[in-house]
This record gives sequence, C-alpha cells and structure tokens, in this order.
Amino acid sequence: MSIESNLTGDRKGSIERGLEDRIDKSIGDINGKTKRDPKADLLFHEGNKLADLKRFEEAIKCYDKAIAIDPNITNAWYNKGFALDNKDRFREAIDAYDKAIELKPVHVSAWNNKGIALSKLGRNLEAIECYEKAIDINSSHLNAWYNKGNALGDLGRTKEALEHYDEAIKIDPKHLNSWYNKGVTLGKLGKTREALECYNKAIDIDSNYANGWYNKGNSLGDLKRFEEAIDSYDEAIRIDPNYVNAWYNKGNFLCNLKKYKEAIICFDETIRIKPTYSDAWYNKGWALEKRGRFGKANKCFNECARLEMK
Repeated sequence: MSIESNLTGDRKGSIERGLEDRIDKSIGDINGKTKRDPKADLLFHEGNKLADLKRFEEAIKCYDKAIAIDPNITNAWYNKGFALDNKDRFREAIDAYDKAIELKPVHVSAWNNKGIALSKLGRNLEAIECYEKAIDINSSHLNAWYNKGNALGDLGRTKEALEHYDEAIKIDPKHLNSWYNKGVTLGKLGKTREALECYNKAIDIDSNYANGWYNKGNSLGDLKRFEEAIDSYDEAIRIDPNYVNAWYNKGNFLCNLKKYKEAIICFDETIRIKPTYSDAWYNKGWALEKRGRFGKANKCFNECARLEMK
C-alpha cells in the first residue's frame, strides 16, 4: 500500500454546524399586558444570568418558574428553548420555541433556533422550512441564510448550499463560518483552488482559526503543494497542539517528500493524542520500514491490525 492511498483524517474537512441566535434579555411580549408580575420578571432575568454562565439546568428552572407565574412571557419560552438546546434536549427545545412562536409568530430567532434543533435531529427538510420563515421575516438574518446552507448541504443539495453561503457573505463579508463552509463544500465538489481561496478568506478574518489552516493544508496537498501544506498544518498545530488530523496529515505529506524521520515524529504525536488511530500506526510502520527498521515497523502493523479487529 502506498502512503498516498492511506491519506485519511477528514481530508475535506467538516462543516461548521448551526449558529444559534443568543438569548433575548428583553422580557418580550406579555400578551398585551401593561403590567407584568415583578416576581416573574425577576425569575426571567435570573434565568438569563444563569444562561450567560452556561448554567443551563438552573436557567431552565428559573424560566419554568417565570412561565408558571405568567405563561405569556414570550422570551421566557424562547430562552428556555435556547437553554434546552444547549443541554441537547432538542425535542423539548422545539416545544419551547413553538410556544414562543405561538405567542409571537414573527419571532425570527425562535424560527432560526427551532431549525437548528430540527437539524440536530436529522429533520433537515423541516429545518429548512423554519429558516425560510426566519428569512421571510428578516431577509438580512445572517444565521438563517447560513444555517439553511448547512441543511441543504446535509441533503446533498450542494449548489443551493453554496448560494446560501454566498447570501450570508453578502450580508457580512467577514462571516468566517460561511467562508469556511463554502470552502468545505467546494472541496467536496473537487473545486480545490476555489476552496483554497475560501480558506484564505477565513484565515484573513481570523489568523488563529485552526480549522481554516488545516483545510488550507488539505487543499494544498490535493494540489501537490506539499511543503506549503505542511506549513499550514504547522499553523493549525501552533493554535491547537492536539489537532490530531493535522499531525497525521503532516506526517503523510512528509512521507510524500521522503522525510520519514520527521514523519515518524508526527505519527507518534498522532498516536499520543489518539492511541486508537489505526491508520497512524500503519503509516508509522510504513515510514519505519522505509528507514529499514523492520522490527519496529512490524510492531506498528500488528497494532494497526489489532485495532482494526476490534
């Protein structure tokens, strides 16, 4: 097996997932009331403080108490949905967003976040309907365009996904995730040079964006620009020293350049971070074999075989 045929490690990169709208700290609609219960108000704001601290279970309890006093506080329902979302309780979050939407049908953030919860449950067609509702309410709602692009991509509708990332970029030319996901999508379509341009844009926006550097390295590797690819992986590793796939792919491209000693160091780092990475064991063995260290190579091949039998 040649090293080139064993280049795994998420070569095309992973899509950055949905962007939630944050909690709304205004108490929101109270169904036409001119005066609200001060205790409900206090509980609502206490929930917001807890949500800011990522103490979501406690926040949910506060929102529930506020809702028990006054079930018509729109943003208590919405913020409860946000907190539930962040505890991976997606079905309950959808119910909370639905209540917020029932009280305020033009609650754009509730529509957007409901879409994200549906996407996380694999219900992308329903999610797209929610994002479209959000866009109908506010055609400049950045997250809805971006999230709809993700859902379309998940459904294999890549051309439409790219159009939606472009719409998000029109709204905010410095929207890092849209540039990055556009790059990933173009890479999957084999449009490597265009993908590389997108990763460069993402890195221009945030020079410490490890995923941008990593996928730039992948694109450069696909273009056989191995030295530049290695430099990009080095940047990803500088930002995140435990970026396992950056170490692994750097090792692969060092092998392509016949720099086997340096490659072995990279595979060792890969294995340190993820001892069950069978391909790293195999490629370390391959590099050791190239250096004539057949005994150590065989141990690596055996460990690879053991892991793959699990």
